[in-house]
Amino acid sequence: LTSGISIPEKFYKIIVDMTPPRKVLAFIINQTDRGDFKKHWLCANEVEAQTGLSFADNLLGAEKSALFSQCDFNPW
Repeated sequence: LTSGISIPEKFYKIIVDMTPPRKVLAFIINQTDRGDFKKHWLCANEVEAQTGLSFADNLLGAEKSALFSQCDFNPW
């Protein structure tokens, strides 16, 4: 921007629904993308891998691993 404020190239979101059955939805989207964002849906562990960040550290290892490796987006 001409104002000197930098804008990230991409943004991400991880949404966790802890009510049974637990499910997670995650995506990374380029700022310039338009249209159907479903093509950007990922497993949450892929968002962690791409960002280098760790999320939901309050969950136990096996519980987080099972939840974050879900890539079934039909419940959403």
